[in-house]
Order: sequence, then C-alpha cells, then structure tokens
Amino acid sequence: MNGNPIRIGTRDSILATWQARYVLNHLSRAGYKADLRFIKTEGDRVLDTPLPLMGGKGVFTKALDDALLAGEIDLAVHSLKDIPTRLPDGLAIGAVSEREDTADVLVTRNAAIRYLSENTAAGQTPNTPEASIPLPDFLSNIRHDAVIASSSNRRIGQWLSRYPMHQMTDIRGNIQTRLRKLAESNWDGAIFAAAGLIRLELDRLITHRIEWMLPAPAQGAMAVMIREDDSRIRDATQQINDPVTALCTSIERDVLHDLEGGCSAPVGALAVADRKRIHLRVNTVYPDGTGLVEFELEEAVNRAHDLGKRAAEEALRCGVDVLIRDLRGRVKTEHMAQTPGARDGSGTGPDSDSGTGPDSDSGTGSDSDSGSDSDPGSHTGPDSDSDTGLQHTMVSSESAAEKTRFVLSTRLAKSEDVALAGKHGIRLIDYPAWIYRWVTPSSGVIGSVLHGPSAGSKPHAWVFTSRRGVEGWWRVLQQKNRSRADVYDVIPPIYAVGEATADALHKTLAPDEIRVPKGGDGASLGERLAADGIRHAVHFCGAERRKELADVCRKCNITLTEVELYQRRAVIRPKPLNVAFDAIFFYSPDGVSEFCRIYGVPAGKWHAVAIGKTTAEAVRRETGRDPLIPPTPTFEEMIKRVS
Repeated sequence: MNGNPIRIGTRDSILATWQARYVLNHLSRAGYKADLRFIKTEGDRVLDTPLPLMGGKGVFTKALDDALLAGEIDLAVHSLKDIPTRLPDGLAIGAVSEREDTADVLVTRNAAIRYLSENTAAGQTPNTPEASIPLPDFLSNIRHDAVIASSSNRRIGQWLSRYPMHQMTDIRGNIQTRLRKLAESNWDGAIFAAAGLIRLELDRLITHRIEWMLPAPAQGAMAVMIREDDSRIRDATQQINDPVTALCTSIERDVLHDLEGGCSAPVGALAVADRKRIHLRVNTVYPDGTGLVEFELEEAVNRAHDLGKRAAEEALRCGVDVLIRDLRGRVKTEHMAQTPGARDGSGTGPDSDSGTGPDSDSGTGSDSDSGSDSDPGSHTGPDSDSDTGLQHTMVSSESAAEKTRFVLSTRLAKSEDVALAGKHGIRLIDYPAWIYRWVTPSSGVIGSVLHGPSAGSKPHAWVFTSRRGVEGWWRVLQQKNRSRADVYDVIPPIYAVGEATADALHKTLAPDEIRVPKGGDGASLGERLAADGIRHAVHFCGAERRKELADVCRKCNITLTEVELYQRRAVIRPKPLNVAFDAIFFYSPDGVSEFCRIYGVPAGKWHAVAIGKTTAEAVRRETGRDPLIPPTPTFEEMIKRVS
C-alpha cells in the first residue's frame, strides 16, 4: 500500500521484539510496509528497584508513549496488562490481538537449570519437546521452607492464600533473566505468565499450571497504541484487532480502572466469552494472603459493555476499597521474605504483574443455637479455591499495625465480614470447620418454583432461613438470565429468619415486603406461616437443616417443598495451626467440635467468642475456656465484643 513505512516502536527484550514482529508480519501480509524502532525504557534499565517505587508499570510504556506523541514512531506494541488504565492524552488503543493462554504457571528451579544448561551447551534454546517435569512435593505437602519468586502483588497474595507457609521473594527482569536468576538461586520456583513462555517456545519449562489463580486484567493479550487522531494507522491496525478479546479485556481493565488500584494492585480479573454470554471472575487479596474477596458476574454479550464497572461496584460493596486504600502509598510489603530468610531472595517488596452456616447460631443449621437453616458464610461458592480451606490465611503479623487484632474464623469469612472486621482493626484468618459448595436444582424444580403450586394449594410462600439460601437462589436466577423485573410477577409472600437474611433479600430480590417472624427459629416461622393461612411454602435451604420448620408445617398441614442450594463438606488438607492470633470466632456447637477435631485446642493466651449460648456451652466442653458472648447473635456484635 502507498504511504511511508509504518514505524513500530518496541522495547528490545526478546519477548517485546517477538510481539512487535507479530504486528509487523500482520501488517506486511495486509500490504503495509513497516519496520521496527527499538526504544529503551526506565523499567528495562533499572532492575534493582521494585516497580511501585518507580511509579508502577508505566515505566515500561512511558518512553514509547513519549516517542509516539513526538511523532518519532507511528505505533507502539505492548502487553496490554502493562498499559495503565488511564491513557496519556492524545493516545488510544488502536487494536487488541487475539488472546494467548491467560494462565499463570509455576516454573521450578530444576526446570530453570535445564533451560540454563541447554543454552550453555547449545548456545540457544532448543525447540524439541522434553520429558515432563515432575510436580514438586511442596505443592501438595505445603512445606514450611518453600520459597517462590514473583514480583507481582496479585500473584504473591493469591499464592499465600493457598500456601500460607511459603516465603515469597522478589524477582525482576525479562523472561530469560528471571529463568537465569531462578536457576542460580536456591529458590523452589518462580511464577510466570504462560503467554510469554508459549510465545518464546519455552512452554516445556512449565511445571504446573496454576488453574486456581486469577490472572491480571488483560493478561495474555497484546495491544497496539496509536495517536488518537491518526486514522491511517488506526485503519491499518484493524488487521490485528480481535473483537472478542478487545471486549473481554476492556471489561477487565474497567474493573481495575474503577477500583483506582493501578497496575500494581493485587486485582485478578478474567472475562470469558461463551457464545452469547460473558462470564467475569474478579478477586482481590492482601499481599500477605489475607482478606481474599472473590466473586463472579455474568451478562449477555450485548449488555456487557458496563460489566466491568458493575463488578467494580460489587467489589467496593464487598469492602475492597479498604484494601486499595491500605495498599496505596505503601512502597514495601513487609511479608516479603528477607535475606537470608528467603534463601538469597532480594526481599524488596511488591512489584507489579510483568450470616452464618448450617452450623451457625443465627439460623437453623443442623447444629445451630436458634434452630433454623443458616448461612454457611462462604463467599466464594463451588467454583472457588475454598475446597482447600486455605483462603485468607496470614503467615505473619508484621505487616499490620501494632493495634491490629488477629482473629481465627471457623468459617470462611464473607467479603463484607472482612471489610467490617478491618474497620474495627481486626484481621480475620480463616481456619474453617466446614467448606460449602453450591448445588444447582434441576430445571424442573426451578420451573415449578417460579410458576408456583397448583391453584388448589394457594396461597403459597417463599421461605429463606439463611443468607446463603438467598445467595444460592439469586445465583440460580442469574444463571437462568432472570433479573429482578423478570421474577416480580411470580414472587409470592416472602418470609425470612433473622435480619441478616432479610438484608440479603433486600440486596437481591428486593421485594416490597419481607415478613420476619419473632423468635428467629424454624418453629416460630412455621407458626407464622400457619397464622397467615399459607398452605404451600418453598424453603430455600442447605443439605443439612434442622427439622423444626418441617415438623411444624407437617402438624399445620402446610406443604413444604425444600430446594437444596448448597452442601457442607469436610475440610480437605487442613493447614497447620501455627499463626499468632488473639481470638477465635465460633459460630455453632458442631463447628466447635469439628474445629477442635481438625486443628486441636490451641495453647497460649487467646479469647474464645461464641455467637450464642449453645455454642458457648460447646466451647466450654471442648476447650475448657469461658467464652465471650455478644448481646445478640450477629457477626457484627462478635466483632464489637472483641474490639
């Protein structure tokens, strides 16, 4: 095509050059002349300073941005995850490439040594496949002395939430430099983005795909930066643009932008297009592995343009603003392993990414104080990593202020619980007695609930005895693409046990009226149904539930349909109870027994806090301690009792 050659600006690392040549080749095939212009950035020159101290990942893009604005180049090629969400005036993202593998992966020291020996012996990296690298023991046995290298707050926090006894150490440089540093260290492994290794044909070095780790927003995609008013280059770059990847990554970047976290914030986000729908997962976590908040949203593709903004709003409702504010301004992460404790790690700190249960007192769980089916208190749901019981775990109290109190929670803390505790100077550490997983009812059951019972059995009602029951049913409606407006015509009278359950209903279904019977238990609820003339009720509950509601309904000739939405499971691979703490929160008698069975009775000075009297009796029986009891059986009152 006519016109001057398109000048492509790029850093001079091997991966950056690969990405620039990818764009050059696409332009050439479309008939455009193009050449590469190499530009050194501050991030390439300074390798001994954590990126937050240098201003974040913008240090990799600023020199190219300046050259673009000065007219020295026509476009710049970047990893999209490295581009700040606030673009410089006059610049725009002209195209987003088709996405490579989004996963983070572990490369062990043995794999890095193999790479180093290959390069030393042959002078270059061979492309022939090698035998698979065995999975290291520390991934299954949680060794105390495993050291993992990463310069990403996001990766560090998520890794420590799963492996709380591991130490983390900082590592900087391009892929080849990091592999060399790993090989020459006595660390156990380092975390890389799969995309970079695949593009450089080094994927044979991947020891383990970290499937449970959420990637950085836009990880795996390349972006072409152009001048905003340069229509010629914008038209040319459409040869590279992939609309699906562009949509998904823009949603992920909207999350980061609206949280005002910056590229170094420990925010994971992944949007996946599946036919006509976009599925978005988001999480945030402190770099010490505590305070993990994770949730999912789903929307039709034609309505997904603001999905990232909605996700950010949800994250802020979950208290993520507390985490962002806490980390903003920090220039060093105190949990990072220090030399020599990190075994030759640099220890320099964070770098960027290059209610209640069926066993609770406040509901009617199978072992609760008040006799109704209550909320399991697990935020993450069945697709989370919670089946390991290793979320929110803290390895050291050094990173918190002196007045912070550390409390073990015998259920997985909900995100709002984490935020509430933080406002009172309390850091929750999960040591759950149980793990919960979602259950999706059959289409027939869902249809019968939405369309109501037969005419002869009306009037009927929906009954919720826990926050988890509310969340589970709302989750089902979202999966079926049912909005609040869609179900308003079919919502019958709604009954709720407890103010926490009613509050959850206000935030989801938002009915005009919620009937909360006095007494706060299953028997009182059944009596209220009978007094109101209800002949058929649908109970949204868990697999384990108390029988009081069913017994009263049976005596009063009320047909009770139970819709199971979650199940309780035993904790798999419990972690060692070897952290410093000030108190333990117990939510049910059965939870007390199970916690003591799994973890034993901790020694030392600590306070037991029991949500109710029956749980308090179990604490005395199992631990020999006299617990603190809040005036009312709520999590907020438990927090106040400690603070």
